[in-house]
Amino acid sequence: MVGAMSAGADPESYESAIAAARDKYCKREWAGALLDLRQALRVSENDAERAVAYLHMGNCHRASHDHQQALTAFEQVLKLKTVSANHVYQAQMGIESAAVRLNDEARARQACQEVVDDAGMAPPYHCTAWLRMAESHAREDQHEKAQQAIIQALGIDDVPLQLRVQSIMQLGNCFYTQSKYANAREAYESVLVMEGVPPDQLALAQHRIGLTWFSENDYDKARKALLAATEMPDNRRSLAESILYLGLIHVRRDENDLARAQLEKIANIKGAAKWHVRTAHSQLEQLEKRASGESTEPNVP
Repeated sequence: MVGAMSAGADPESYESAIAAARDKYCKREWAGALLDLRQALRVSENDAERAVAYLHMGNCHRASHDHQQALTAFEQVLKLKTVSANHVYQAQMGIESAAVRLNDEARARQACQEVVDDAGMAPPYHCTAWLRMAESHAREDQHEKAQQAIIQALGIDDVPLQLRVQSIMQLGNCFYTQSKYANAREAYESVLVMEGVPPDQLALAQHRIGLTWFSENDYDKARKALLAATEMPDNRRSLAESILYLGLIHVRRDENDLARAQLEKIANIKGAAKWHVRTAHSQLEQLEKRASGESTEPNVP
């Protein structure tokens, strides 16, 4: 939330109401924050102030999981006559986020489309909207449309490096989902040779390269890529999954002791997702059954 109260501000003023709402928002007191924001709207003097109040209201409703009310609040911004491009963008992305939570993908894409159609928006806004649109198409298994939206994002100049990297990684993920592993690998590999990419993104790209080889059953290359990912700095986003897949490679090769050594690491990795832990636990149980002769099922996770 944005806004600050100046020294000696009138307790009934717009600035005071916004500051009080900010304080309650940080304390997760959503109902109290909304009361302050309604007061801010009552005493607001122009559309810029009203836009800020409505944006804050949308954020409060979103934080309290009332996504229909969040959608309504963000839409109020678009009804104002004099609103900055930045506030319009925030409102449209708020609408997109709320619509996704409400399972209204068409409305989510409409918000993104209105951003990309607005020539007054900055290039990073256009790029982000295309990527959000791609995510929407992907959720509905419309991967060709998702791919085209990402290509549109990649065609936009003057965007920050992080957004460019996100676009390339998203394209790789889109190819991966379509089982176009060579194309996905090419996208991930291009990230590795870019200058200035944050270490966590480099490790994630290296990890994803390993997954493409794993999906093609080339376990030697998969193992090499995944091991490289585990040795890269700041690999917290991908470490657990890299080790999990290293374990699965050994499972598929019937190298049970090596598999167990990798899989047992998962539960102790900070930030490991629940499905990482569950999968590792399930595979360890299966390995124990095989070792004791209780199971003759093949090691194919």
